[in-house]
Amino acid sequence: MITKADWFAAGFEPVEAVGWRADGFNPAEAAAWIKAGVEFACDALAWIKAGFELADAAAWRGAGFKFACDALEWIKAGVEPAESAAWRRAGFELAEAADWRTAGFTPAEAGMLATIGYYYPEDLP
Repeated sequence: MITKADWFAAGFEPVEAVGWRADGFNPAEAAAWIKAGVEFACDALAWIKAGFELADAAAWRGAGFKFACDALEWIKAGVEPAESAAWRRAGFELAEAADWRTAGFTPAEAGMLATIGYYYPEDLP
């Protein structure tokens, strides 16, 4: 049985441990999710319920996705975390990125073209 002392030994204050414990996490699992950038048990549960393993959730969190539902949209479009982060850094959401990807452009190329007024591939001469 996991005790309050176990949570404290893992670096959790009682107020921090409450939510994680209530949602069925042990100290090691909670610490791993926190290391992945997920601060609260309810958010970890959302990633889990959406079908993500910890490593996958960590990759998408590292790519700037706070919510699993947003990452799922990019996954459905066949985009990996690193590429999705590049598109977002270039200023594109999924629908726009998909248009540019279909036209054969990289995030850097599409971003450069957007800065000179070509916001969609069909705008190109």
